[in-house]
Amino acid sequence: LFIKTSRKMEERGRTMSKSKIIRDIEKGLSHDVIVGKYANRWLSNVEQIKNIIKSYKWEQWRLHGRRL
Repeated sequence: LFIKTSRKMEERGRTMSKSKIIRDIEKGLSHDVIVGKYANRWLSNVEQIKNIIKSYKWEQWRLHGRRL
């Protein structure tokens, strides 16, 4: 029961933090700062954070020619 509850909370937290991560990318924060800000205690979500950063930057470059 606890595992299912924590997974649901983690899924909810990931969708909420995606917009916050994108906002920080737009502010001009570096990868290290963003990962350090949103990583959990066990560092189990670092790859997901990096994936969000990489995919957002790629979409911005592909669609608008912007390098962030």
